Amino acid sequence: MDLILWVVAYMMEWDNGGRIIVKGSTIRGNTCYGGSVIITFNKNRNDVNGNFAEYIVDANADDNWIIVKRNNHSTHQKRYYIIEKNEEIEQLHQEDIIAKYIVSFSDSVEFANECCKKGIGISW
Repeated sequence: MDLILWVVAYMMEWDNGGRIIVKGSTIRGNTCYGGSVIITFNKNRNDVNGNFAEYIVDANADDNWIIVKRNNHSTHQKRYYIIEKNEEIEQLHQEDIIAKYIVSFSDSVEFANECCKKGIGISW
């Protein structure tokens, strides 16, 4: 199942539980079949059940922002991301998008404070 977060950003879900956020490059209709990963998970680390140890828990978007929550099965640590929607992203490479338009947080309070500062009213 793909969740369209924006014209260029998609959440892709794999059969064994891994979810990633990609800048879509192979899109047919409303389905994204491939792209450059912009919110990662560590695909080489699996939990005891064979599922990815790190995975996207949730993502949501409005007209200006995308928020993402990632969890780690093993450590139970969460990571939060804010992605600024900007038309320039369509022309950028993966590394430039990550460096310029994505901010990550390991602390949920810092994440919530930054959302307030930026006027992001999205909830999970």
